Amino acid sequence: MTDRKNTGFSIDRVISSAGTKVERSGPETLIANHSKILESALSKIFPGKQEETRIQKARLIMGDDVKDLSDEDLEVFLTEFQYLIDCWLDEYEKQVFNNKTLRELI
Repeated sequence: MTDRKNTGFSIDRVISSAGTKVERSGPETLIANHSKILESALSKIFPGKQEETRIQKARLIMGDDVKDLSDEDLEVFLTEFQYLIDCWLDEYEKQVFNNKTLRELI
């Protein structure tokens, strides 16, 4: 049997990283605590119904102009557009800041 102290594994570290406060007592409470931790972790990994995804936001903003596009095509367009914006901003920053971007100045 391995000693948990030597492995660097700590259940308290896992619980605290999930951002959920838990109480320690009987089995029912333990099951409820594990459920809270799991729900918290899953909500951080997968956006909930309240949170809009990038695609949903784009469809809301662009309206009928993108209704015929698939989600994959819209994602490609959004990525390409973001790349162009980043390039244009870098070029503008170089013009303003003596051939350096803000990232390079910092």
